[in-house]
Amino acid sequence: KYQANLIRHENSIFVHGPDIPDPITNFEELRKTYGARSYLLDNLAKYGYRKPTPVQMQSIPIILGERELLACAPTGSGKSLAFILPVLLTLKSTQNKGFRTMILSPTRELAKQIYQECNRIALGSGLKVYYLKKCNATSNNFGLQSSKRYDILIATPSRLIQCLSRNYSTVASIDLSSVELLIFDEADKFFESGRSSFREQVGIIYNYCNNPKVRRALFSATLSFEVENWCRSHLDNPLHVIVGRRNAAAETVSQELKFVGQEDGKLLALRDIIRKDFDPPALVFVQDKERAKQLFQELIYDGINVEVIHSDRTQAQRDNVVKNFRLGKIWILIATELMSRGIDFKGVNLVINYDFPITGIAYIHRIGW
Repeated sequence: KYQANLIRHENSIFVHGPDIPDPITNFEELRKTYGARSYLLDNLAKYGYRKPTPVQMQSIPIILGERELLACAPTGSGKSLAFILPVLLTLKSTQNKGFRTMILSPTRELAKQIYQECNRIALGSGLKVYYLKKCNATSNNFGLQSSKRYDILIATPSRLIQCLSRNYSTVASIDLSSVELLIFDEADKFFESGRSSFREQVGIIYNYCNNPKVRRALFSATLSFEVENWCRSHLDNPLHVIVGRRNAAAETVSQELKFVGQEDGKLLALRDIIRKDFDPPALVFVQDKERAKQLFQELIYDGINVEVIHSDRTQAQRDNVVKNFRLGKIWILIATELMSRGIDFKGVNLVINYDFPITGIAYIHRIGW
């Protein structure tokens, strides 16, 4: 236990709860301790995963130990892999039992990112992953009488509820009774208060996952009291994992506050940054889609390589913008809160909060790249 605590201390891992499993320090332990097959370690090496990050070190053995989990770690710390790896190790191979794991994400962009990552790491396993991007689910495809050939379901709560509510018969359009592991990514977003809250939808989905052996794991870059209260009420003796300081920005992020006087000074300051100190790519966050449209028109008029993403754009347009930004074809991406939740952009050099976020939690999600 001394060695385990030393590893946690060196990696700023804080764990609360009884019977805490030892953290792993390398991926080879997955083979020795948990029987990981060669495909998994080969895929990790292929995509450049040399050693586990702190959140992966502790979360993977907790989930594999069949414990329920609430994990908090900064954006970009490897939370997706922290649940994808134990999911694949738990499921092992396809069994035609239907969905045995469900991963919920608050946004379609994040759900698609998880789907792509899951398929990369699962290559060679035989496990089948389904991303619910359209409401075309029927009882023939995913119900009790279906072939049940998919093992992992990735969805947003809104899309999943939409599909479930379209069913007018007594047969569920999507059978979730075999779900053994329910993952919430960006968990605090699900329990926010207000118009954008997913609380009611989570309750409905929770009832559909009626397997008595179902276990839950929640991951987020920030932890709110609402999430902790829900965990106390619904989880069975969960372990809490916090990496670094709770609800704080990653230590690698340098922060600066610029005073610009009145509202007009924001645009002048932004143009000045682009002209003098700009090293693309950069993300610029605004408060709502109307502000995003206005700022886009200002910068495109200046001849700047800029794009904008918000809820009025079609899914195809949003996917294309994200793709081009990742490829470096777009230098500045103007976004609303839509893009602040868990999307992994490599190499972002600058994040500008053109409009102040409403909460400190939202600020952490915006800047944690």
